[in-house]
Amino acid sequence: MPDQMISREPIKNQVADILREAILTGKYSPGDHVVTKDIADRLNIGRGVIREALMQLETEGLIVNQPYKGAFVASVCRKQLKEICDLRVMIEIHAIRELDGKLSEADRYALYSICAGMEEKLQAGHYMDMVRKDSEFHGYFVKKISKNVLYDAWNLTSPRLATLFFSMISKGYPIEAIGDNHRELVEALFRSTEEYVEALKKHYRKVVDFMPED
Repeated sequence: MPDQMISREPIKNQVADILREAILTGKYSPGDHVVTKDIADRLNIGRGVIREALMQLETEGLIVNQPYKGAFVASVCRKQLKEICDLRVMIEIHAIRELDGKLSEADRYALYSICAGMEEKLQAGHYMDMVRKDSEFHGYFVKKISKNVLYDAWNLTSPRLATLFFSMISKGYPIEAIGDNHRELVEALFRSTEEYVEALKKHYRKVVDFMPED
């Protein structure tokens, strides 16, 4: 658990950010007990705020509350990972088909810039920021067609996928080519929508295939 200070409101969101980062970067492992009192004492704030932050993380799938036992870091099995990736693929494909013929050179430039940002964060060892860039890339099309319900549904999968991604990095998942892998998606997209759809499915399949069978 990192030593960080809480500055200004909304305090609940700041606590959720601190705990989310601790989970995503492996300071908490799947199954770890997240003790409300310990966090409240460390951050010098009320337990009620901690509970609210944990409820927020529960909606993101990062925390599981067990009655009479407390809050625990969620575990995700291969089947759940496949469901997450399948949902993202469905939403992203829907978005890109909605945008067929509507993407511009400005979009191409924006996507290549995100790829460069991934590489920059990777080289600096800022894995949390690298994963945020990955999420920015995949959410780019969804955000263009929906700033509300559809994007929110897609975005809810991001924290759990990020947690798994960090776990996979620690197990040797190859991230050195992350920029090039996403550039290949951009190139496929600007050749044809259907080529992009197939490339996207393959892109997510690699993530699922890396996860051991349950």
